[in-house]
Amino acid sequence: MVLEQEIRVYMLIGFIIIWLIIGVFLFLKWKHTRNKGIVWFVGQFLSQCVCFYLFTRLINFNKGLEGDMLSGFNSLTIGFMTLVWGMSMIFMIVGVLDSLKYAESKNKNISL
Repeated sequence: MVLEQEIRVYMLIGFIIIWLIIGVFLFLKWKHTRNKGIVWFVGQFLSQCVCFYLFTRLINFNKGLEGDMLSGFNSLTIGFMTLVWGMSMIFMIVGVLDSLKYAESKNKNISL
């Protein structure tokens, strides 16, 4: 895929900045609450990093393959991205459910 040269660098910098902010926020929340549900978001983070890597590989692919081979490569990469994104969503759902259980158990302890 043909893009302006600076776009790839801006995407990488933006991705790193956003994930640093989110990573620091999740670490501080985990340190403050010791909520084990937050740990599941590490799996989501890693899955999204893999997805971002596959995406950058897709758009940075040089013209080494032609025609059908390039189409097959792109389709396979998009398929892997879809699977990894699905794993990311599973990690997120489990993390949210675990965090809700933690909040419910904490509320029960307070009311007793």
